[in-house]
Amino acid sequence: MRTILKGIGKLFCALVPVLLVMVLVVGGWFGIRGYNMYQDAIEDMPIREKVETIRDMDNFVEYEELPGIYIDAVISVEDKRVEEHHGVDYLAICRAAWNDKC
Repeated sequence: MRTILKGIGKLFCALVPVLLVMVLVVGGWFGIRGYNMYQDAIEDMPIREKVETIRDMDNFVEYEELPGIYIDAVISVEDKRVEEHHGVDYLAICRAAWNDKC
């Protein structure tokens, strides 16, 4: 029984570093891929130009002009957990990475 537990312990100690390296490689791959997508988008249209394009639209409304009830309604529909994660939802990021079909 002791030898089985020692074997399981050795296997666990060998798998943890391998899994950690795999997580770092996958995270790095997604990070590099996302950065490249960001660079491509910036080359297509710089941020300042994109902002001006959006602001020039007929139906554009400044955030300060929106009624509070509208903002609360959008938050309740789009992100019910916004108060829990304060803007960065790691669960949603992981779900999006898992569901990414590209």
